[in-house]
Amino acid sequence: ALKRIKNSLTHDGWLRYDDMFAFAERALKYVPTLPETIAHRFPLVFMDEMQDTSDLQLDVLSKAFLGDPIVQRFGDINQAILNRGAGTHAHAFPKQGFFEVSSSLRFGTQIADVANRLKLVGGNMEGNGGGAVAQPALILYTDATIQSVVQRFGAWAAENFTLDELVSRPIKAVCGVKREGNVQQPVGRHIRDYVPDFVIDANRPAGARA
Repeated sequence: ALKRIKNSLTHDGWLRYDDMFAFAERALKYVPTLPETIAHRFPLVFMDEMQDTSDLQLDVLSKAFLGDPIVQRFGDINQAILNRGAGTHAHAFPKQGFFEVSSSLRFGTQIADVANRLKLVGGNMEGNGGGAVAQPALILYTDATIQSVVQRFGAWAAENFTLDELVSRPIKAVCGVKREGNVQQPVGRHIRDYVPDFVIDANRPAGARA
């Protein structure tokens, strides 16, 4: 029954991300020459955000680009959202002998100084971008004070920007997750942990930023 459901969904075009990796693994298994074809089509490969590449994705990528392509992988493990636990995949990022990029054009020295005190691994970053328009700040909260975070952020913005600046460039609080997740996880899972009265638009994707 499950197979019939999956076949029906696939026929209608309803596929999950994991389904695409399953198709890729099947293709690599039954078409042994496929990596050679991929290498011919893509002789140079850039892989970004490698710190958040799952073991399943690593398996497919390592098999697909097994031959001659030159593969360059980029990422920042200080920004990783995946917890690999004790085990390490054979192709996990970064590999031994990696090069570290220490200079950034995204931000200036103010943000670099703060980030260097918070990052877990790697050498100091150099901020060669524009200066910060306000002193960087971190808002710390507990389960009991989480609903005050947005209000405190608004107060911080009012303290650091003029009324004209706030009118011409509105300040926004961004939450990466809208939908309620696992109730057993700590608070801070989604936007309604911060703003209980927030009205969720059912027409927008669950992963959309609010």
